[in-house]
Amino acid sequence: MRDILRKEVANLIEGLKFRDKIDYLLKNPRLESMKLTNLDSLFCEHEFYPNCFGTVLFLFKAERDFLKKLRYKRRKDNEFISISVGGRFIIFPDKFDRPGSLAPQHMKLFMRIMCRKIKNPVVGCIASTEGVVYDYEGYPEEYQDPIHSAIYLGELDGKEYIFEQSGNGGRFKFDLLENMVNRAGIRKSYFHNYCQAG
Repeated sequence: MRDILRKEVANLIEGLKFRDKIDYLLKNPRLESMKLTNLDSLFCEHEFYPNCFGTVLFLFKAERDFLKKLRYKRRKDNEFISISVGGRFIIFPDKFDRPGSLAPQHMKLFMRIMCRKIKNPVVGCIASTEGVVYDYEGYPEEYQDPIHSAIYLGELDGKEYIFEQSGNGGRFKFDLLENMVNRAGIRKSYFHNYCQAG
């Protein structure tokens, strides 16, 4: 499948308030796999990579607002801000100058407390999917948390476009919503509007 070029979706992203951030990510592909590192309470180092959830929050400039909503002890190590919630880390660069990393349950929490679920997609909303994941032996497990999130860009010539980061440390790219929804294991897709803090 060929890549969708920026010029193909230029009309869709022209009026977006986060268009400059999309351009910044596309011009800096090294950010896709730039490590995020933190130390836990036992001073063990953990490495993370930016993921689709962290990229969505980065585009909305929502990291600070989300961190304020969480009443967990925040740690600042090695130029990163991290929070351990339920044994999983949320980690952002302390300058919020590139995408961070969130576990699926944290993205679900973000959408629950900071967004409004909507029935149909609107330009600039979050498109998320949930589905089935497989255990280490290859058996399917039910999964109620989002497995992928992207930004819905709108419709052009009968096709619906998104901007996404594909996986942990994956590429920043434009794609079709139908490609995101049709990936293996996807059970359903849903949409949320980010309700920016005051």
